[in-house]
Amino acid sequence: MIRSRFAAIVVSVVLVTAAVFAQSGQRPMSPDGSAQVQVLGKWVKSDRPAFTLGRENYTGGKWIEITYGRPLQRQRDLFGSGANYGKAANDVGTPQFPAPPVWRAGSNVSTRLKSEVTLAFGGKTVPAGEYTMFIDLKNANEWTLIISRWAAQTKFDPNDKNALWGAYG
Repeated sequence: MIRSRFAAIVVSVVLVTAAVFAQSGQRPMSPDGSAQVQVLGKWVKSDRPAFTLGRENYTGGKWIEITYGRPLQRQRDLFGSGANYGKAANDVGTPQFPAPPVWRAGSNVSTRLKSEVTLAFGGKTVPAGEYTMFIDLKNANEWTLIISRWAAQTKFDPNDKNALWGAYG
């Protein structure tokens, strides 16, 4: 009895939320995504065994995190389909598919890199800190990863000239 009431309430909330979005004509923004890794630490045995293979704890590590807006397909044919799958990306830089402007490598917000350690990319070092990331795609075989000190806006504000939204400007 209680389960069926709870299920009815959950279904009602979902339906009301869907109806509100449908009536407002607004689509929800792309969800946030993130990836993290811990580096430079050690696996050590301790008095309190961990729930890991080998029962060891990872200690002394530093974090690297990338946060981005996860693009939604929204019924678009983003990369081609069937025999045309991926051809647009492979033909970038040709007269039919000219190179796009700098890409924010995600959707909505600028992609952000936060690192507690110095990183090396293609022979260049990037000190620990927070950065925005972009991609300059010249063609299918030539692209440049751009790591910028320019801060990212977490919410769009056209008057904020000190931080970026997406790759605009």
